[in-house]
Amino acid sequence: MDEFKGMLGALVEALQQLSQRVERLESVASFDEEDGGDLFVATLADAEILLASNHGPAGAKYRQKLISSLIKNDVREDPRRYHNFIRALSDCGDYRLIIQLCDYLLAFAPLDRDILADAILTSGKLCEWDLGMHYLSKAELIPKARWNDKLFIYAGEFLKARFNAYPNNETYYQDAMALASDFINYCKHDEHAYSLKSELLVSAQCRQDAIDFLLDTIRNGYSDDNNKIEKTRIVATQCCVELLQLLDDTCDYDLIIEICDKGLRYTHDQASARISSFVYRRALAYDAKAYAENFSNKETILKALMHMQSAYTLVTNGKTIANEDKIIEDKYEALRPYAGDKFVPLIKRSLTVSE
Repeated sequence: MDEFKGMLGALVEALQQLSQRVERLESVASFDEEDGGDLFVATLADAEILLASNHGPAGAKYRQKLISSLIKNDVREDPRRYHNFIRALSDCGDYRLIIQLCDYLLAFAPLDRDILADAILTSGKLCEWDLGMHYLSKAELIPKARWNDKLFIYAGEFLKARFNAYPNNETYYQDAMALASDFINYCKHDEHAYSLKSELLVSAQCRQDAIDFLLDTIRNGYSDDNNKIEKTRIVATQCCVELLQLLDDTCDYDLIIEICDKGLRYTHDQASARISSFVYRRALAYDAKAYAENFSNKETILKALMHMQSAYTLVTNGKTIANEDKIIEDKYEALRPYAGDKFVPLIKRSLTVSE
């Protein structure tokens, strides 16, 4: 008990110290711009607090002074910490400031993969294609085997954006596809690599090729370097989401159901919010399949009702799509006459029961 009180006291003291520090920094943040006051920031931790306090449109001029102070005072810290700061700055849309900060950081960490990735991605957001290629050429000094996932993902997003800006340029398309292939080759386990390639295929209007590629990825995974015969499955939740989007205007309900089941299997290591989306999409597929079979298959009808009940429970306990609960209610009632004596009313239930 004494040990717990000691830990609690230490936590309260730490929170008080942090609160006092924030108050001091906020008082600094409120300096009068017209008086020409200079902002002095000596640590990245202080800069993070000040950025959080000046996140809205009214803080644009202040954020400019904040970045200038970091560079002027030569505030050097682990570039990985700066990457998180840059993400917060990106939320404000201050892309020019990010480029300034990246140039400063690359002066003493010229091949830092996270900062190069930030510079490449931000160049794309600014549509500064030559600038982005300048940073990408620096990144290519690093062997691809030593690129991290962030550098592959951000460079891929940049090259995809460049191709979308110039869809008539075959060289831009081939550059993007070559990077996607390298990404797959060096990071076989990362589904973002496969997602990038499928998105490029869709951008090039090769829709069926994208469907075939995603389906092969989801079903078969990749060949292990040590065993060319066996296939290794990947956690491909996002690939399932993208394939379902491509299958939206098809009537291949069995395939849609299969992909939903695969997506549910992979969600053990992904955001749980997607679980209800897969369950909901699967329920709609079973419902559509019942109509396609002209209600001749009682098993399909009962499965549709069963999966709609499951989806209804999930969406009413945590809505993710507008009006999805109403859609299920209407579809359930429309299917009711074909269920015969096996029909069970739709039940609104809680996911948990308090004891």
